Amino acid sequence: MQALNEPLVSIKRVKIRALHLTSIDFDVILRIENPNPFGATVRELPFIVFFRSGNQEKEIASGETVKMDIPASDSIEITVPLTSHDLALFEGIVSLIKTGNIQLKIQGTAVIDHIIGWSLPVTEEIEITEHEIAEAVLAKIRGKQGS
Repeated sequence: MQALNEPLVSIKRVKIRALHLTSIDFDVILRIENPNPFGATVRELPFIVFFRSGNQEKEIASGETVKMDIPASDSIEITVPLTSHDLALFEGIVSLIKTGNIQLKIQGTAVIDHIIGWSLPVTEEIEITEHEIAEAVLAKIRGKQGS
């Protein structure tokens, strides 16, 4: 019998959808690869998004995937839409002005069922640049003009 390999879980990127005065709408895009010759199921993948400011981390959002199947020897991408209504966002704006980016840390655990089950921790640090934020602001302005 062929040995089973752990699926690979990664956070592909974070995309800002919209900026509001008191919140940010964004997507967390996850990628899960199944290197095995049998299908697997992502039972759950809860995660927390932290804003990093120096040595401090502040939780600004949390999310969870829905149950999804991963075909044999294939991968899937999952987009989880989130909204943050946290005051730490204002610190993020200050960080953006000072450094030109916002640092996020995303931490979670993927629970994947296969012939055996896995509980796979995932931690990624993501940088959102001022360019990405400017694009979200421009998209919002364009949306208002089209209304």
